[in-house]
Amino acid sequence: MDYLTSSHGSTLFGSKDEIIQALNIAMGHYPKSASTIFSVGANKHFELAPATSERMSLGGGLQAIRGFFISVRSATCRILLNVQVKHAACYEEGLLGPLISAYLSHNDRNMVRLATFLKRMRVRVTHITRKNREGREIPRIKTITGLATPGDGHGLQHPPIVPKFAAGAKEVKFHLGSPEGQPSTSQPSVSQQNSAGKRGKKGKKPVKEGPEPAGDGYISVYDFFQRTHSITVTDPSMPVVNVGTRQNPSYLPSDVCVVLPGQPSGAKLTPGQTQQMIRFAVRRPAANARSIVTNGARLLGIVPPVNSTLLDIAITPKLIAVPGRVLTGPNVRYKDGKLGQTRSASWNMQEVEFSTRSKLSSWTTSSYRRRGRPTHGEMSRS
Repeated sequence: MDYLTSSHGSTLFGSKDEIIQALNIAMGHYPKSASTIFSVGANKHFELAPATSERMSLGGGLQAIRGFFISVRSATCRILLNVQVKHAACYEEGLLGPLISAYLSHNDRNMVRLATFLKRMRVRVTHITRKNREGREIPRIKTITGLATPGDGHGLQHPPIVPKFAAGAKEVKFHLGSPEGQPSTSQPSVSQQNSAGKRGKKGKKPVKEGPEPAGDGYISVYDFFQRTHSITVTDPSMPVVNVGTRQNPSYLPSDVCVVLPGQPSGAKLTPGQTQQMIRFAVRRPAANARSIVTNGARLLGIVPPVNSTLLDIAITPKLIAVPGRVLTGPNVRYKDGKLGQTRSASWNMQEVEFSTRSKLSSWTTSSYRRRGRPTHGEMSRS
């Protein structure tokens, strides 16, 4: 503060950047540690369960969520906390099946784009339930790496059978004689099995997640979940997702996958989604100011004070006031001294003419037609 209040231009402070960085870390500690908040990058924070007014569906399995950006700035004689309203396009939480259907309906059922859209999405699987000693359910979280692809598990002793890209639950088959006998677990490759046999050592047996069906050979993902877990896949034509790798694939139907909240999507928005995002994000400054002093102050731990109390820093929970003035509009006179309409930051030339006229020797006009609307003729003169 001595540096910020100093009136000497030659005053130097070598640790300014380090202190600002430390304050940024301290002020961002609460939103990053709270279980009800997810962060995007270093300084953008959003609620996992936002109110209806703070989110909006974009279509195609995405929703826009309103959050806040926070950073510490040095100013003359004081330190400011910069808070801005930000928005993020996130996956819609819930069952994976409806999300896939919504995306395909907005993207001409393009399976290649779907695989890119789902990649790195985290889901909670529901076909197997585990509990700890206290009786609380332990969520099983998986990350989608893609869709079923021919050539998956190429190095395995019994690779899965995938007839086409983005195959469904009845088309994708795996071998029951694998060490796990499960579509959602991996098996060792041929080289790994040979090396284990040469060593002559017994490795730890993998835990079986449920009873293994009788018999051997290949079984479809659809039949396996119906026999083992009494789960009938709702739409067998919907592609199964791979939660393993290309080398050790693990296939799951969408019926047992629940999309976790608070996952930003890196997919490029369609024109329709971009239009929806603009409608949701573009607001008047007064609306953003209300969001900052109410939802923003609560979400960032400013009101009630959380981070500042621990560091003995006092934060004024209101926006700074900047003096301003409204300038009177200019008087613009046209032909015969008629005044133009200059009000509300607009310049309307209705019912006025220029003082001096001029002829245009050449001019061209063109019009464009939207879908479903009549065509306007093109005119030109040269």
